[in-house]
Amino acid sequence: MNQEKIGAFIADVRKEQGMSQKELADAVGVTDKAVSKWECGKSLPEISKLETLCEVLQVNINELLSGERLSEAAYPQKAEENMISLIHESESRASQTNSVGIIVMIVLSFLPIVFSILYGRMSYFDGSTSFMVWLDPPTVTVMVVVTILYLIGTKSSKAFRRAFVIVSSRQWYSDAQIKDSYIAVKMVRISWLITGILVSVLGYVSTVIDAAGNYGAQDRYVIILLNFAVSSLGIIYGLIGYLILTPVKAKLESALRKSRL
Repeated sequence: MNQEKIGAFIADVRKEQGMSQKELADAVGVTDKAVSKWECGKSLPEISKLETLCEVLQVNINELLSGERLSEAAYPQKAEENMISLIHESESRASQTNSVGIIVMIVLSFLPIVFSILYGRMSYFDGSTSFMVWLDPPTVTVMVVVTILYLIGTKSSKAFRRAFVIVSSRQWYSDAQIKDSYIAVKMVRISWLITGILVSVLGYVSTVIDAAGNYGAQDRYVIILLNFAVSSLGIIYGLIGYLILTPVKAKLESALRKSRL
């Protein structure tokens, strides 16, 4: 969608109706700064505000998203184009939101590890400073088992395996097969992330409970910090699994769109 064209159209229609930016903003339920950004082409109205905006301006949604008055002949084609643009815009915003959330989780989960390396003493674990301290096979095992049980329980094993064939070959698959594989990959990503978070939360709770009476006052804070760091590995493993499948999910989305053309 052409933001500048839509913005100019909003400004023209508003002026035709003798409304100020403030009056339009009040009628739609936004600030006059938001209206100004629309009209300058710096942003688009939120999807939730489109219906109200159209009612106030007395235009239909397709005219608004096209940035021009539409004839009856042009209406069907523009309607389809605008629908596709809205879907892509919604997916883009959702992707940006997910990316920000993942980045925040990565930073928060790595903080305890960074602090433990800077201020902690690795010898409190086993007298070793080996990198193996930061590996947590039980957590990986739990995540793998949960994933397998999910795939078996939902009968999605075949669809999940097919996903990797779809993205790595040019073989034709039906819309239904691609959709099933997309759903399987999407749910496994979520499964990995949730399982990792739950494992870390259990580790945090266990650390807090143990800290109440099992550690000496002198060593308590260092050991708590180190245990929190190790507990964070669940979140990190979940994020790694989530990110590994991200390009697979993206390619399946692309294949799904192509199959519907």
